[in-house]
Amino acid sequence: MRTGNQALPWARHLKGLEDGNVDIASPVSKTAEREAFAHFSSPYVDAQEVLFVPAGKDGEYSSLADFFEKGGKLGTIREYAYGGDFNNLKDKIASQIDETDSQESNLKKLAAGRIDATLGEVFVVSEDIKRLGFGDKVVASNVIISSDASYIMFSKKSVPEEFVTAFSEQMQALKDSGEFDTITAKHK
Repeated sequence: MRTGNQALPWARHLKGLEDGNVDIASPVSKTAEREAFAHFSSPYVDAQEVLFVPAGKDGEYSSLADFFEKGGKLGTIREYAYGGDFNNLKDKIASQIDETDSQESNLKKLAAGRIDATLGEVFVVSEDIKRLGFGDKVVASNVIISSDASYIMFSKKSVPEEFVTAFSEQMQALKDSGEFDTITAKHK
């Protein structure tokens, strides 16, 4: 396996996993489409996908449907597997969705007032908000879109299944020892 870290647009990241040019992605949802080209670790965290909104508007919506009913424009990431009600609503409200290639782009649009919200996994997006210096502009709302198990996804073309099994076993050992909780508590 190669080492290195490179930020990629999500659709390109998925294509790289499928082609074997990218080894790993996390956190991800397991889908039948992805299982065709990727191995998955055991679930390692329950990820909450929430609606991120401008600061001061965190209590304005009761659900994703309420957000759309109030005319909100939502920034999403192309090829991203959103959970909860999103899949049931997306075709009905297509004109209220603004797709882009990255969460960073969505956060910049949200901070600039070009969209009204974006969706994302609370750990990941919160770190992006800190990195971009948007803590005073963008916040997690109280609207939880989904709360599902998250996995680490490995390319079947570049990562042997035996590695993924060993990885999952070591991850479980970290959880059993309490070390995993110590590490993740730093990012909450």
